[in-house]
Amino acid sequence: MTGIYKITNNITGSFYIGQSINIEKRFKEHKRKKLKTKLSKDFQKYGLDNFTFEIVEIVSADKLNERELFYIENLKPYYNSYKAVVNDCIRNISKETISKLKASGKKQWEEKSQKEKEEIIKNNLKGPALNHKVSEETRNKIRKSLLGTKMKDEIKQKISNAHKEKFKNGYINKGAILKNQKKVLCVQENKSFNSIKEAAEYYGVNAGSITKVCKGQRKSCNKLIFKYL
Repeated sequence: MTGIYKITNNITGSFYIGQSINIEKRFKEHKRKKLKTKLSKDFQKYGLDNFTFEIVEIVSADKLNERELFYIENLKPYYNSYKAVVNDCIRNISKETISKLKASGKKQWEEKSQKEKEEIIKNNLKGPALNHKVSEETRNKIRKSLLGTKMKDEIKQKISNAHKEKFKNGYINKGAILKNQKKVLCVQENKSFNSIKEAAEYYGVNAGSITKVCKGQRKSCNKLIFKYL
């Protein structure tokens, strides 16, 4: 018997919708096989006696995917993985049908206004999924939405000046870099250093440990106490 069937958990009320070209055989497979699905786990938890197996609709084999999707979309059964069912149905659609669907979708997209397209992209395509091909036009729209408002000219100039200061005449300007480094003092020896790195090299200790002492995250480093100047 070919058609759509339903398996109901009589204790929780949850149910499963399936399809088969041989429903009787499929029922036996459900009862016999132990899988890692929610339905199979509940068979073991509640016992097969607490489940009802019934036929929902007798349909021809070529209508199975369509009718199964209909019931799943409308009844939303707990035990079904909707995404898995949809993917399985898509795999069984002919190439001709897929081509028609693509052409129809492309036509609908082209008929939309620019405003409608931008709204769809904004709401539904936050970023391209793995291995998902995206047109350059769409990529630019995503890029603009992620960038948000344009950076102010004043901020741009400050960043530019900072880079120029660091790399004068094509070489790193150590003086400019040192201006941004904090000086530290070794309290016991009353000895100051231009940077944490310099102090770490002098005492042969870890620079990160000195930083933690200066921030109050640890008491000392190799029995030495440091603080920012």
